[in-house]
Amino acid sequence: MKLLKLLLLVTTIAFAGFGTKVKNDNGFLPVEEAFKVSAVQNGDMIETKILLGNKIHVTAETLKYMIVEPKELELEVKKPKPYEHDGDMVYEKEIIVNIPVKEIYNKVSGDYTLAINFSG
Repeated sequence: MKLLKLLLLVTTIAFAGFGTKVKNDNGFLPVEEAFKVSAVQNGDMIETKILLGNKIHVTAETLKYMIVEPKELELEVKKPKPYEHDGDMVYEKEIIVNIPVKEIYNKVSGDYTLAINFSG
């Protein structure tokens, strides 16, 4: 059986201070509280979930599901509908995306690494 390796890449987080250790008194959530990402293979689907902290948004144009190993390619997945916030199309609270394993196996053979890229 093929082994699913998950690499959670959080790139270019646009909130000030999220790139470093955050103190609790500055008003920002620590990264581990602002973004909770999981992916679980359940039968023929990979169920991904991104839980976002209070008042945290992910911009729709930056949300990408990719295979990064053994080769790099972007997966075409059905994403939930975003909404407009301050002129941007965004997601908030929870982002759930299911990826059919068959779609990945049709593009790569053997072990692979799944990456979820996003910024807010």
